[in-house]
Parts: sequence; C-alpha cells; structure tokens
Amino acid sequence: PKSVGVYPGSAMILRRLLRPADRLVLSELHPGEGDALASLFPKHPHHRRVYIHSPSDGYKVWKAHVPPLERRGLVLCDPPYEKATEFDDVLKAYTEHVKRFQ
Repeated sequence: PKSVGVYPGSAMILRRLLRPADRLVLSELHPGEGDALASLFPKHPHHRRVYIHSPSDGYKVWKAHVPPLERRGLVLCDPPYEKATEFDDVLKAYTEHVKRFQ
C-alpha cells in the first residue's frame, strides 16, 4: 500500500481540542496511514499524552481503554466502513463499552 502524506479526519479535530491534562488514544488499521497519523503529533505541545496504536484494530484498542483511567472521557469512533458488518460492529462495541464506562 502507498503511504499517505496527509491524514484527514477526526484525528485533526481531536488534535486541535487536546488540552494539557488530556490523554488521547488513537488507532489506525493501515500501516501507511498510521505513519501519517503519527506525523501529526511529534511537535504537538501535549504529545507525551498521545498514544497511537498502528497497525491495530480500533475495536480492540477501544475495549482496552474503556473505562479510561481518568474516569471521564469521550469516545469518537470513526470506522472506515470497509466491511459490510461495520455498522453492526460499531453498535455492538458502543453497547458493550457504555456499560463498562458507567
């Protein structure tokens, strides 16, 4: 797969909103896109609290980090919708993890 030079999407939104006390956990399934994602954060002032898992299954990363250590958090799930089951997968993951978050 060809490497991606610019990483679009939700990571850019989160990067702009990241505060000093926040911890940001990101996952990317595709290695080339993971490199582009990682390139967004090395010069970010709060990069020490950014964790990037790539290549990685976002559903497994989500499960591993819920509930968050801080006992508060925001989950933004932005799947690629590459599989026919993706809508059901998101709903199932959300349903499972919201119970763990309470």
